[in-house]
Amino acid sequence: MTKMVDEQTSALESGTSPDEIGKPIKRLWFTSFHANGPNINISGIALDNKTVADFMTRLEVSKAYNNVTLNTLKKESINNLNLKSFVITCQKAF
Repeated sequence: MTKMVDEQTSALESGTSPDEIGKPIKRLWFTSFHANGPNINISGIALDNKTVADFMTRLEVSKAYNNVTLNTLKKESINNLNLKSFVITCQKAF
């Protein structure tokens, strides 16, 4: 499980295109991580839809995860900020 969390964190720290490499996503926070066998649920809060999409792309590119799917994306107001809560499901690839 520690390796999966490390891969998830790495997905935030490295980009997928030459102009993103080495630039961390600073607009997304994890609220939970659950692994049950190969199945993984990742929940969090992001500033916008694009940030969630970028994170999902980084998970796919990492090759540590398969079948990365967005289950839920909805508006959430926190401290008068309009944010996005999300739930992503995937499977570990190794």
